[in-house]
Amino acid sequence: MAGVAWGSYELVQRGAVQPHALAAAAVFLGVATALIAITASAGGASTENRVSGADFVNVWPPLFAVTISGFVVSFSLRLRLAAWPHLLLMAALIAAFNGLQWLGAAPATRRPVWAIALVQILVCVGAEL
Repeated sequence: MAGVAWGSYELVQRGAVQPHALAAAAVFLGVATALIAITASAGGASTENRVSGADFVNVWPPLFAVTISGFVVSFSLRLRLAAWPHLLLMAALIAAFNGLQWLGAAPATRRPVWAIALVQILVCVGAEL
């Protein structure tokens, strides 16, 4: 972590990164972390599950969505010209995969899928921006 902070400081000193862009990235990281923690606790995950990885099910929809949308963009010249089709595809896939995951879950274990999907979309699309 200290290496990342020092590298970011050097990039600002060299003029490769604007100070306000670095501040915006730090704010985004803090907000994204808070949203993930709030959503995980609202979804019923205990602290033990979040640490041990037993609630790893929340990772699969954005992981698949980012992988598939990146694959599509890398092989499509038309989509490569603009960033927004990639971001829209990523958001749609995250919503679709969360919906499919919700449909496959037992009624007693279903989580607040749309709140989790919105947080995942915000984090993934925001990180791309």
